Amino acid sequence: MSRMKKFCLALSVALPLLLGNTTSLMALSLPMDAVPQAVEDYIEVRKEATAGLAVAVFHEDETLCLKYYGCADVENEIPVDEDSVFEWGSVTKVLTWVSVMQLVEEGKLDLGEDIAGYLPPGFLTRLRYPEPVTMLHLMNHQAGFQEVVFGAEYESAEDVPELAEALRICEPPQIYAPGTVTAYSNYGAALAGYIVECVSGMPFYEYVNRNIFRVLDMRHTSVKPGWTDKPWLAARREGMKSYSYYEDERESYGRQLVHIALYPAGSCAGTPGDFLTFAKEFTRTRTRLFREQATMDALTAPSLFYAGTHESRIHHGLWTLDYGRKVLGHGGNTQGFSSSFWFDPQSRTGLVVMSNEVGEMSYNYGLLELLYGRPEIAVVPGGDISGIYCSRRGFQVGLARIATYASQLLPIRRSCTEGRFEVPLLDFDIYSLGEGVYRQDSHNGLAVNLHQIPGTDSLESYTTDYRKLGLLELAYSVFCILAAFLVFLFGVANSLYVLIARLRGRRFSCCAAGSHLALLGAMFVSAVFFYLWLLIDSYVYEQVRVICLVLIFVMLLVAANFIWQAIALRRGKNRRADLVRAAISLLPLLTALYFQTYRFW
Repeated sequence: MSRMKKFCLALSVALPLLLGNTTSLMALSLPMDAVPQAVEDYIEVRKEATAGLAVAVFHEDETLCLKYYGCADVENEIPVDEDSVFEWGSVTKVLTWVSVMQLVEEGKLDLGEDIAGYLPPGFLTRLRYPEPVTMLHLMNHQAGFQEVVFGAEYESAEDVPELAEALRICEPPQIYAPGTVTAYSNYGAALAGYIVECVSGMPFYEYVNRNIFRVLDMRHTSVKPGWTDKPWLAARREGMKSYSYYEDERESYGRQLVHIALYPAGSCAGTPGDFLTFAKEFTRTRTRLFREQATMDALTAPSLFYAGTHESRIHHGLWTLDYGRKVLGHGGNTQGFSSSFWFDPQSRTGLVVMSNEVGEMSYNYGLLELLYGRPEIAVVPGGDISGIYCSRRGFQVGLARIATYASQLLPIRRSCTEGRFEVPLLDFDIYSLGEGVYRQDSHNGLAVNLHQIPGTDSLESYTTDYRKLGLLELAYSVFCILAAFLVFLFGVANSLYVLIARLRGRRFSCCAAGSHLALLGAMFVSAVFFYLWLLIDSYVYEQVRVICLVLIFVMLLVAANFIWQAIALRRGKNRRADLVRAAISLLPLLTALYFQTYRFW
């Protein structure tokens, strides 16, 4: 063979490899060698609003950029470094989904089978629908579970029950038929972790240690509550502090140690290096997480699409976001930390972020725009989606139902510009892209697409569905809240009136005294409603149970007083004013009944 032929043959073999690498890196919106400086500049602009941060950009198994910035302990000027320990938050769920797929690969789990076959008999007691719940429903957050109210967090790791017991304590009602509604579920992810326990025959944290952490040599990461299996890690976590940082406002939360009972859904903690190692496995040409690369391909394949489209929404527990590229991954938040990892399976590039700031957005999501660019969008006239929407992740049953109306609403109003909408309370903008697709931009890095479900007023975001509140439902909700508030104010004024009258020697009839006492009871009902809505830090079952039992007793007395006053008026034994006060006292009862404030079970 001539030298020229040998050269051409070698070139024909090498060129596709070279072009392949070039193509994969072209997914980034800036040259590879410019990534470190671009990230540095991005941080520099935001340094006044940054407490502590670890960020890395990678391509396959190569680290393009690794930055540590700020302090793990601002007060004592302890810098973030390779030994800093951050909490993963909900990124922990990816450990659960990897564990599930490992067992699928071994033939021990079937994603389409009823999970009841893997659980102890009668384990789930609050299922409402006859349709079976499958593992795929859990991965797609479509099992229909309401969010957890009781028993999810503990101040001491010693108080955290075993996973099976925690799931029994926390079990929420099933409020949607499986496969019909997407609603982000911590309980569903934790239940999947327990199924891993049942199938593997070992505690979930031990399974993860053996099959993920040891395989990847992640020595400084733990998923066990309290991280008691890794003493060095637990001690380093003790030295981390948490913050809320903005340019004009800074607050320290201290060590903010909270232990999560449903730990497969969010209790992992570890060093940035370990976090980066784990994330890289999703872009390596040959992953170590599975025996066959085909299992990783199955994990990262779409498992749920937006209704009526071919646009993927969830990839077996991994979320999708649209920037210059469609990236997969997961974000996570705890009471003191935020983290995320995102990757582009086509270019095999990705990003990891860890921060000791609560709800940090500009790095966890804004860096995606820096690396992958903004998608090219054209604002076009579209349907009118203005109105007030309610997250389907919210509560429909129980005393936490008020939280749905208090903190999980998405108010959208039409702007004067065609195709543009605003979310005034959150300062978001929404743009119509046509064909029922809308782009929501939070202006702090997170930009997501909303899809209108064909033929409905409902919207789909990447993590949950939203339903539009009807005018009657909205009006009645507002009426109930205002009624409880106004009756409380009226009760205060009436109490002052009674006190002054008594000091002046005035006597009240039995019926009058009863109506005044009923108004005091109504004040109590209103106070409990607003306390459980606005003031309580966490729902502790034992405390809430006592409060609600007293509430029910008072509600019965107030209702009985109204009946008594109505009978007395009919017999001419009281005044009309007594009955009016008794009727006014019923208004907070309507509020408590509508929002199920009394329902602690």
